[in-house]
Amino acid sequence: MRRATTPREPEVVGAALPCGSIPAVHELVASFVSSVLAISGFLEWFFAVALVGLVGAAGLFGVFVVVQLFRNPSRGARPRA
Repeated sequence: MRRATTPREPEVVGAALPCGSIPAVHELVASFVSSVLAISGFLEWFFAVALVGLVGAAGLFGVFVVVQLFRNPSRGARPRA
Protein backbone atom coordinates (compact mmCIF):
# COMPACT_ATOMS: atom_id res chain seq x y z
CA MET A 1 0.00 0.00 0.00
CA ARG A 2 1.28 3.45 -0.87
CA ARG A 3 1.76 5.96 1.90
CA ALA A 4 0.23 9.43 1.48
CA THR A 5 2.69 12.29 1.62
CA THR A 6 1.95 15.79 2.72
CA PRO A 7 3.15 18.67 0.57
CA ARG A 8 6.24 20.34 1.95
CA GLU A 9 6.64 24.07 2.23
CA PRO A 10 9.22 25.48 -0.19
CA GLU A 11 12.63 26.18 1.23
CA VAL A 12 13.41 29.81 1.83
CA VAL A 13 16.66 30.93 0.23
CA GLY A 14 18.43 33.95 1.68
CA ALA A 15 18.09 35.76 4.95
CA ALA A 16 14.43 35.21 5.66
CA LEU A 17 13.34 36.09 9.16
CA PRO A 18 10.35 34.75 11.05
CA CYS A 19 7.42 37.12 11.22
CA GLY A 20 7.86 39.71 13.94
CA SER A 21 11.58 39.28 14.55
CA ILE A 22 13.85 42.14 13.56
CA PRO A 23 17.53 41.69 14.36
CA ALA A 24 19.67 44.52 15.64
CA VAL A 25 21.46 46.63 13.04
CA HIS A 26 24.92 45.62 14.24
CA GLU A 27 24.00 41.95 13.78
CA LEU A 28 22.97 42.64 10.19
CA VAL A 29 26.19 44.55 9.50
CA ALA A 30 28.31 41.84 11.11
CA SER A 31 26.64 39.12 9.07
CA PHE A 32 27.05 41.17 5.88
CA VAL A 33 30.74 41.84 6.49
CA SER A 34 31.46 38.24 7.40
CA SER A 35 29.78 37.02 4.23
CA VAL A 36 31.41 39.62 1.95
CA LEU A 37 35.02 39.50 3.18
CA ALA A 38 36.43 36.59 1.20
CA ILE A 39 40.10 37.07 2.08
CA SER A 40 41.27 34.19 4.20
CA GLY A 41 44.83 33.26 3.21
CA PHE A 42 48.26 34.70 2.60
CA LEU A 43 47.96 34.77 -1.18
CA GLU A 44 44.73 36.78 -1.09
CA TRP A 45 46.22 39.32 1.31
CA PHE A 46 49.39 39.51 -0.80
CA PHE A 47 47.41 40.33 -3.94
CA ALA A 48 45.25 42.85 -2.08
CA VAL A 49 48.34 44.64 -0.74
CA ALA A 50 49.98 44.50 -4.19
CA LEU A 51 46.85 45.98 -5.77
CA VAL A 52 46.73 48.81 -3.24
CA GLY A 53 50.44 49.50 -3.78
CA LEU A 54 50.13 49.56 -7.56
CA VAL A 55 47.08 51.83 -7.44
CA GLY A 56 48.99 54.15 -5.09
CA ALA A 57 52.00 54.19 -7.43
CA ALA A 58 49.75 54.99 -10.39
CA GLY A 59 48.16 57.81 -8.38
CA LEU A 60 51.55 59.26 -7.51
CA PHE A 61 52.57 59.08 -11.17
CA GLY A 62 49.38 60.92 -12.09
CA VAL A 63 50.18 63.66 -9.58
CA PHE A 64 53.71 63.88 -11.06
CA VAL A 65 52.27 64.27 -14.58
CA VAL A 66 49.86 66.99 -13.46
CA VAL A 67 52.69 68.87 -11.71
CA GLN A 68 54.79 68.67 -14.89
CA LEU A 69 51.95 70.25 -16.87
CA PHE A 70 52.10 73.36 -14.71
CA ARG A 71 55.90 73.58 -14.38
CA ASN A 72 57.51 76.72 -15.79
CA PRO A 73 59.46 75.60 -18.89
CA SER A 74 61.04 79.01 -19.56
CA ARG A 75 64.22 78.27 -17.61
CA GLY A 76 66.25 76.06 -19.85
CA ALA A 77 69.48 74.30 -19.01
CA ARG A 78 72.29 76.78 -18.44
CA PRO A 79 75.34 76.32 -20.64
CA ARG A 80 78.50 75.36 -18.79
CA ALA A 81 81.20 77.98 -18.83
